Amino acid sequence: IPPIDHVLSPARQAPSVGKTERSAFLLWLLLFCFLLSKHALWRDELQSFLVATRTETWGEFWSGIRHERTPPLLYFLQRILWKFSLLRELGVDHFVPLVTAPFSVAFVYLWMFKVEGLTRMERVCAPFSVFILREYGVISRAYPIGLTFMALAACAQQRKNIGLALFCLAVAGMSHTLIFLICAGLALRLLWRQHQ
Repeated sequence: IPPIDHVLSPARQAPSVGKTERSAFLLWLLLFCFLLSKHALWRDELQSFLVATRTETWGEFWSGIRHERTPPLLYFLQRILWKFSLLRELGVDHFVPLVTAPFSVAFVYLWMFKVEGLTRMERVCAPFSVFILREYGVISRAYPIGLTFMALAACAQQRKNIGLALFCLAVAGMSHTLIFLICAGLALRLLWRQHQ
């Protein structure tokens, strides 16, 4: 994966998106769905679900996640979707991965088709890496949420919409502590660029 400065730099123009990217995206999507169907939930995936759904009231929820190791976005999404959607009918084994799977697909789509400044090789090969495909995709953690909003921030910055870019970085920062640190640095860099 290229350095963050490389992705956010408007200096290089993206090559035109063609059959290679579309074929790679479809192949990635098929592989992702296959791996997702074979995946057995890990303990930390179940723990995040239990943290999100074990309390009755919103006050108990907010006080319960205060001491958790990650920011609240994944817990909040799981709680909202568990309480107010039909996904609950699928059962925990199917519900937990379905919360983050759309973000994984959205991130890969943005990476391959929307983020500028990447070479064709970077667009096509990075999504098949073990981290993006398996660790950040199939295993239901908060990373794909953060990566998706970081990619949206890059797209907004490329279109000179700094306000939207900063908002996306703020949302991404609520997904994971590591992503929060990266987003804080990116936000400072965007603000620094604005004042130069």
